[in-house]
Amino acid sequence: MADLALLNLRKRYGSHIAVRDIDLSLNSGDFLTLLGPSGCGKTTTLKLIAGIEAPDAGSIRLGARDVSRVPVNRRGIGFVFQSLALFPHRTVTENVAFGLRMRGVPRRDIAERTTRALDLVRLSAHRDKLPQQLSGGQQQRVALARAFVIEPPVMLLDEPLSALDRNLREAMQVEIRDLTQRLGITSVFVTHDQAEAMALSDRIAVMNDGAIEQFGSPQEVFRRPATPFVAAFMGVSNLFPAMAEGDGRLRLDDFPDCAIEAAVPLSQGERVTVALRPEDACRCETDAGWALTVRRSIYQGTRASVWLGLPSAPAGSAEIEATLPIAGAPPATGETVHVTWPVDRVMIFPQDPGRKTRPAA
Repeated sequence: MADLALLNLRKRYGSHIAVRDIDLSLNSGDFLTLLGPSGCGKTTTLKLIAGIEAPDAGSIRLGARDVSRVPVNRRGIGFVFQSLALFPHRTVTENVAFGLRMRGVPRRDIAERTTRALDLVRLSAHRDKLPQQLSGGQQQRVALARAFVIEPPVMLLDEPLSALDRNLREAMQVEIRDLTQRLGITSVFVTHDQAEAMALSDRIAVMNDGAIEQFGSPQEVFRRPATPFVAAFMGVSNLFPAMAEGDGRLRLDDFPDCAIEAAVPLSQGERVTVALRPEDACRCETDAGWALTVRRSIYQGTRASVWLGLPSAPAGSAEIEATLPIAGAPPATGETVHVTWPVDRVMIFPQDPGRKTRPAA
């Protein structure tokens, strides 16, 4: 039986449908990230699971229980907010113990469980401090300990790392993943950051306009996006309309001098969208590949992001982005470089919605 299941879940605010018939299930210990842009419905979905909002249709099951109409304080779910919501006038110990006190847990058990939670997040030495006396990362760990200490069947985390700087955010990703794995807690995490989602998750649900556009492992969502929207949100900046030629190749509309091999069978003249990851580009040292002109570049140490166009094309015409390894300076503006994409890295999406062509593996 699934630890958490959402069945045909729907939520409407007036004429706006915030969550559209969501179906998904998680087993015990799974870590799911709801990933998508602002307004896609991911935080609303989290609030529905928590009981902060009530669904208009569908159901939410925790194990064998239907909790769709169970009040938030009786669901037993742990919640870590974006704002952390720590009590500024309470010590670290009092913040962590608060949920246990509200549940009427005996005082001795509160002390033991709070001590274990603080040991788990390495904050025992700070137990008598107030939140404002802690660093941002320490405050984050207090919020995690407060959520874990109630021993919830499911943990919900609403963009809890968004206010942290990059180094601290990456360190906390490791901490969260380690804690949830050690405790075996089923977790649902909300973010708009695809790198964060891939670092933390067993499963990712990419959301768009209230619906799940794709549900799968980080590897599946990254390498086999189901739609152009998922591809773009997962970092594919090169999306071009193209036409299939009779020789098994594709001709890009915006780069008529450039053809690329298709790894899936297509009918001659069939219209598709081609998606190419910049980091999958290969620089050819000979005249093989596409001969393109560097429009601009960004130096990134051992690599460079370059934007390339056809040599004969005017300024403002279509560009293709490639991430290329470099040993010294990046390619100069106006320089000609030869690039190609391996056939197994070419993703193809049908423009006919009835067609089931899949992107290359």
